[in-house]
Amino acid sequence: MLCGSTRTLKKQMFKNDCLEYLVLISDEELEMKPYLCSSTYRNRIKATEKNLHGIINIVPLSEVNNYRIQGIIKTNTLYVKLPKENIYLSPSKFEHEYMKSQILELIYIFRLTGAIELEINYINDISNSFTIGGGANVNIGQIQAELSSEVSKLATKSNNLATKLEFDKNINIVKSIDELHKDKKIHYLPKKYDWEAFLWQRLEGNANQIHFKFDHEIVLSTSVKAKTKLSQLGIDFNYSNSTTNGMSVEFKAIYPEQE
Repeated sequence: MLCGSTRTLKKQMFKNDCLEYLVLISDEELEMKPYLCSSTYRNRIKATEKNLHGIINIVPLSEVNNYRIQGIIKTNTLYVKLPKENIYLSPSKFEHEYMKSQILELIYIFRLTGAIELEINYINDISNSFTIGGGANVNIGQIQAELSSEVSKLATKSNNLATKLEFDKNINIVKSIDELHKDKKIHYLPKKYDWEAFLWQRLEGNANQIHFKFDHEIVLSTSVKAKTKLSQLGIDFNYSNSTTNGMSVEFKAIYPEQE
């Protein structure tokens, strides 16, 4: 996924998230120049941006408190920012958390548009280890906690790959996509033409059932060139997409009949 790539639907422009990376370097090391090298350590790391298709923030360790970083803070390690939550993660955790963040937003959108019931089925061509319905990697209780004011009933099927949510009916329903765009909890929607397409079915067509399949796109660069260059500079790039590779999620939303 290239930074700034665009797609068009109904004359609207949709931009993908631009990846932001973070590398913490000791203050002393940051401006050092190796023997017979005219470029500083900072500039040599910065030059790898073109291989990562994003922006690298190279930060002295003394400024670490200006950034939210998950886990143990290490120097000479590449982190990548989860855009909606504005927190930096290890690349090995990024794809998993990025997908989870989008699933949570989709659940939120279905609820805001008036769904009273939502069935979620998880499909993975490689592994069934990534499941919101009771799997080890994502805890359904965590999602329930984030939606606690809206979920009235939750059930997980025996295979742990499907979840059914029932929502309280006493909630303010949005009437337009513009209203959704103004919601501060919504981040991905303006960048997803396929999300807006299914929302038109509900908000403009008053559909009582919506079927939508979400296919996760791997967004981090895994090029050998990027890893090699960073390794040569002594930067750890710990990456894995094993829990999200080939992952799809199917949503079936039920809405009340129009009066």
